[in-house]
Formats: sequence, C-alpha cells, structure tokens
Amino acid sequence: MYQHIRIHRRILGHLAAVYYVAFDRTGHRIFTGSDDCLVKIWSTHNGRLLATLQGHSAEISDMAVNYENTMIAAGSCDKMIRVWCLRTCAPVAVFQGHTGSITSLQFSPMVKGSMCHMVSTGADGTVCFWQWDAYSMKFSNWPVKFTEKYRPGVQMLRSSFRVGGTFLATGSTDHVIRMVFFLALKHLKK
Repeated sequence: MYQHIRIHRRILGHLAAVYYVAFDRTGHRIFTGSDDCLVKIWSTHNGRLLATLQGHSAEISDMAVNYENTMIAAGSCDKMIRVWCLRTCAPVAVFQGHTGSITSLQFSPMVKGSMCHMVSTGADGTVCFWQWDAYSMKFSNWPVKFTEKYRPGVQMLRSSFRVGGTFLATGSTDHVIRMVFFLALKHLKK
C-alpha cells in the first residue's frame, strides 16, 4: 500500500515553523498553526489558501475542530483561546481562562441537548471546561476549572476524550495520567 508514495503538494505558507497540522472532518481542508501567530486553512485538492485566521499575539500551541465541523479553536502561548466559525471564518469567541500557555484543546464528542463542551489544558496546571451551545455557537464566559493539588510547576500537557465523551484523559509533567469521568445528569420526576 505504501510502495508508491509521492508528494501531492508542497506549500510555503507560513513565515515561521509550522507546529500544528490537522484535517477537517470532511478531509477537504487542512488547518495549520504556526509560530507566526496565524492559523491558515488550505484546500487539500489544489493546495490553495482558503483563509488566514488572525488574532493571537504568540505562537499557536494547539488547535481543535468540533465534531460538527463548524468551528475551529486555537490555543496559543499568549494564554488565549480563539474560536472561529468555519463557514464564515468570523471570530466566535476569545477566552483567557489560563494563567499559562495553552497546551491542548479538545472538543467533547458528548452532547446533552444542545450543550457541548470544549476542554483546554494549560502550563498553569489546570484543565478548563468551556460550555457552548451547538445551535447558537455561543460560549459561556467562564470555564469550570479543575486543578488537582500537586507540586508547583507541574503542567498539564495533553488531553484526549474517549469515544462518546464520558472519559477525558490528561497527561502532565508530574508523570501522572488523570482520568475524569463525566456523570450523566438525570432529571427525576417525583
């Protein structure tokens, strides 16, 4: 299968190192994040630049595309998270919930009605849960923060949701893997 590998396109597209590359959920677009503080959207078919998303003041540290393929979020070393609409490329939200660089972003695959969540981890050792509405694409202004007591200087580095979104795993510089379980809330009738 891999005997006939060839370059499809070679694109000089950023002014600095490209540290993040991801496909959208359709495979028609590629997203790149760079030390030039930009997120760019490219066509996989012809390599053409479709959009440049601006706003960060430091290098891009991670990006995530939501499961509905309608938004992209980018975290940066400027401690900010920016979210853009993929239909219009307009900004949707800007957050600062961390006191350190953003180290990872994940959209949860679990949806409760129209309520969804995005998770960010940071060099400040916290995990932030950002709630948003799938229909209006409106985010809550403040996250629910999780900070476990640990040694000073520990950073949360990566995160990943299990299929279905009931478990989140995080890795950190203190050699610990933390698993968070999300309990389903049920409204009981009396």
